[in-house]
Amino acid sequence: MKIIQDMQKIQKYTDRYTLLEQMHREGFVFQMQQYDRHELVTRADMKIKYLQFVVSGTIQIYGVRTDGTQFPVGRGDGFTILGDVEIMGPEKSMFLVEAMTEVICLAIPFEEKKEELLSCNILMRYLLASVSDKMVRFMDSQAQGADLREKLLYYLQNECENHEICGIETAIYALHCSRRQIQRVLSQLCTEGKLIHAGRGKYILKKT
Repeated sequence: MKIIQDMQKIQKYTDRYTLLEQMHREGFVFQMQQYDRHELVTRADMKIKYLQFVVSGTIQIYGVRTDGTQFPVGRGDGFTILGDVEIMGPEKSMFLVEAMTEVICLAIPFEEKKEELLSCNILMRYLLASVSDKMVRFMDSQAQGADLREKLLYYLQNECENHEICGIETAIYALHCSRRQIQRVLSQLCTEGKLIHAGRGKYILKKT
């Protein structure tokens, strides 16, 4: 993670998003952070240091089971808040967040400004909506049937960039299945016309 000292860029993003603009007017000062592709923004069980607002780039959010295995919860391609769950609950992160592209965040020190953040009504409304959305995604991901076919279609539709798999190793890891199992299902879905086999290890969800 890199700290970027560029007030013009910070101003550009605060002007772009109503919430940040209003918080800026109330006296909140933002720090700009940059994450490289595949860098972890947060790790599960890591103490949260900042309330972060993703203003550029794409992130992938994973939940972590008690046995240490991970499962995709959601993807953020636009304005996303990180630290919203932890500000009112556990101090340590409940999720693992990975930067899928270069990611830019505006951040506010968590502990230092916590009381001021909790007193900001406009922020609290946004946080409630954000937490509700994440919980719905979490429950939805857990409610998917045990059938690998259903899981794979859900994964392609909701978790894969451009609805495509580029190399099945990532899908095997996300869906907790064997190579033989996923290859069999991929072959079936291609035969049915639901997927397009676009090259070695590359499968694209066909538009309906």
